[in-house]
Amino acid sequence: MRLEAHDGYWGGRPPLKGIEFRMVREPAARVAGLRAGDFDIVTTVAPDQFDILAADNRLDVVGGDTMSFRTLVYDSTTNEVLRDPRIRRAMNLAIDRQTIVDSIWRKRISVPPSHQHPAYGVLYNPDRSIPRYNPAEAKRLLAEARYNGAAIPFKTVGNYYTAELIETQAIAAMWRSAGLNVDIQMKENWAQVEDRLDRAVNNSSDGTYYPDPTASFVSRWGSQSNFQRGGYWRNDRFSVLETILLTAQDAVERRAAYQEMLDIFDEIDPPGTVLHSLGEFFGKRANIKWAPTPTGLMDFRPGAINI
Repeated sequence: MRLEAHDGYWGGRPPLKGIEFRMVREPAARVAGLRAGDFDIVTTVAPDQFDILAADNRLDVVGGDTMSFRTLVYDSTTNEVLRDPRIRRAMNLAIDRQTIVDSIWRKRISVPPSHQHPAYGVLYNPDRSIPRYNPAEAKRLLAEARYNGAAIPFKTVGNYYTAELIETQAIAAMWRSAGLNVDIQMKENWAQVEDRLDRAVNNSSDGTYYPDPTASFVSRWGSQSNFQRGGYWRNDRFSVLETILLTAQDAVERRAAYQEMLDIFDEIDPPGTVLHSLGEFFGKRANIKWAPTPTGLMDFRPGAINI
């Protein structure tokens, strides 16, 4: 797809005469094309390519945290094992998120304090802890729930999210270490992943479309979300608090409702969990002064790029 500059653009004269977008599915082919000079900027650079690009002084890697979240979803409705919230709490406690960020992502993204972002302003709680890692407590909960080793399917396409397969394998290994019998199942498409037959754990993400938890938290996990309407989970108290968050005009009241919803999400009746921020990375020529926005938007308007 080729775009030509419109010199009469109201925001000022475009800094580029034109932009050509090319679809290159394979991550390694994108990086090879950048190194060969075929491309100026490439999208969705995988963590295992960071060092390769950084070693070439002609190239840069830009990007990092976005305002969105990389998550897991649990089916506590159709899956008998996950109906017990203690099992889901144990699964959350058994994930070492910081190790995933440090090792797989080379410390270039972060683990947020639950499903929160500073852009939420007064609703954001900076003192809230990140999801806890406590494998001993996870094992205690599994024993209390009398978990008998029943298989828990973890369905994935493996390549939709950056580093999806290696993260899936790492999380499954952490769960197995805590005593959970996790079965990774590779699927060809998302219809197979979301099929209710033998559904338990899926990879997912939550986009933040405007700076408020209703944009991401409610739209993804609330009563009218595809998640709940798809039969994954339901919590009556969560729905009551959701109404307050959506309709109340007092910031203090909204913040209290939101934080209690996070208590349910993290500790009481987890429908899933936040793994880390949704990282977005781009490779580019070093002589191009450009970076993506915190939303991941590729902005090429006046002032956003310079060559």
